[in-house]
Amino acid sequence: MNHPHRARFSSLYLAAITLAALALMAGQAIATEDPLTAPVSATTVAASSVPTPSASPTASAAAPLIVIDPGHGGPFSNANANGLKEKNVNLALALRLRDALVKRGYRVLMTRQTDRALSLTDTFTWGYSATRGTWAFARDGRANPRGDIPRDDLQARANVANTAGADLFISVHANGSVKRTVRGYETFASGRDALGRSLSKVVQRRVIARTKMVDRGAKTADFYVLRWTNMPAILLEAGFITNKADAALLRNPSFLAKMADGVASGVDEWMRTRPYRATTARLGGTTTSEHAASLSRRQYPAGAPVAVLARSDEWADAPGAAALAAALGGPMLWTSASGPDATTTAELARLAPQRIVVVGIDTATTTRNASLAATAAKLPRNAADTLIASHSAALSASIATSVGVPPTGLIFVASAEDTRALLAAAPIAAYRRAPLLLATNGALSLEGAAFLSANRALIKRVILVGPTTRVPTGIAGGLPTTRHSASAFATLASSLNAATFTERRAGRLRPIVADPRFAPEYLASGVRAASANMPVLPVEGTILPAKTREWITNRRSAIGGFEMHGARGGMPPLVDHLLRKADYL
Repeated sequence: MNHPHRARFSSLYLAAITLAALALMAGQAIATEDPLTAPVSATTVAASSVPTPSASPTASAAAPLIVIDPGHGGPFSNANANGLKEKNVNLALALRLRDALVKRGYRVLMTRQTDRALSLTDTFTWGYSATRGTWAFARDGRANPRGDIPRDDLQARANVANTAGADLFISVHANGSVKRTVRGYETFASGRDALGRSLSKVVQRRVIARTKMVDRGAKTADFYVLRWTNMPAILLEAGFITNKADAALLRNPSFLAKMADGVASGVDEWMRTRPYRATTARLGGTTTSEHAASLSRRQYPAGAPVAVLARSDEWADAPGAAALAAALGGPMLWTSASGPDATTTAELARLAPQRIVVVGIDTATTTRNASLAATAAKLPRNAADTLIASHSAALSASIATSVGVPPTGLIFVASAEDTRALLAAAPIAAYRRAPLLLATNGALSLEGAAFLSANRALIKRVILVGPTTRVPTGIAGGLPTTRHSASAFATLASSLNAATFTERRAGRLRPIVADPRFAPEYLASGVRAASANMPVLPVEGTILPAKTREWITNRRSAIGGFEMHGARGGMPPLVDHLLRKADYL
């Protein structure tokens, strides 16, 4: 099967993120017994091996990844009647659905394959504050409430799909009612999920045609797993355990296989319509220099007075160059140890800048690059300025001097050893046109300390980005400080964005979406965002981080659209849907 909508991402970073999600499913051995007839196993949340997606030997690595979630499990059985437990019916049907989808060439990931809950402890879940009028992805201090299925367990199921960057989520359930005469099959999707709704209609039709069950229709409901999964999602209600006729069907393995085949054929039919489509144009390119040049052309179609160049393979030595480019009113372009490539050379010629600034820590290489860049821009070979230092912390102070302290009085400090913090801070420093100083071993360099001392009267606040172990409060020398620190990149970036972009007027924000796995491209996107006075939102391939979604969800009315930046192969079409679902009004 050809799956043209699915972009390939081979980054080890994405692999690590995916494995972190799959760890939620620890303790799942492949089920070898039918859960309808096998004895109920003990509930477990013990860790063991990390499973991989099920797939046929001929499945393409680009085949859509479908997460199947057998509802309930462990202490949560839900509907029980006529000798059946819903959790067992759900698992029996889900395993057959897995097999049917794998045969059709899909990759399949199960949230559980045994009788178990996914989470019995307090974890991060979505909750709404009526007082603040905002959503938060945070711990609520509750777990395993009696008489209900905890959001923690539901969120754990959503996490499997969200963190794996799945293309589709299918939650499998059986129904129950106090009215024993009620029977039939129905398919649900969230009203916020346009693709989920379209899929639910196709699956509903296919299942009814295959099973001849009572048709209860495709419906919308804001069930937790449907709303808080990022990708298109549907929930199957396979029939009523409380109805004797439906229960007899659900007890029959052959009938479950028939229903699974109906669902899988519905997925197949829907996939053939190529539902994942890029509705927003992408900026960027297949290489780092093409990406930067594309953004430069968009921001400066008639040329620019200045251009800033840095080595893409040493971006972490000069993250403050983004603020320098924004402060000088020009683009940030990339060079290499051997000089600017043909793309950068052509863009310099088009821009025709009056000034070029080249930054680096290697004197000979930086000087040569400056000469080559000046020639490309048709300037005298010695016309390009250079900012050179022996190490990154000293270079940051040199760049800071050129940027100067803005009227807001803000400066930023991050650790040279913490590339995550550097990458998160750089777009905000660029937006603020503020210096970004680098610390090493928890202290400023002599040059950085000198900059702080010389500008003390102008500095109103020092923004510390990173933990106190990396950037201690004392580094600010007694000046007022604000700290942003988080272990996850998206959480750190969202914290900085939330503190910086407070616009609430309808349609005024048009965030730039970029992939932080490609650091130089993300940095160039930060310069473009600063010029457009917009935030950069991190999206990692087909993974929309929870904190990115939280930022979007709480600013729905202010967001008038998104600008998409693709890097090294582009941004997958599925991302358009992820953003629409997060931004649903």
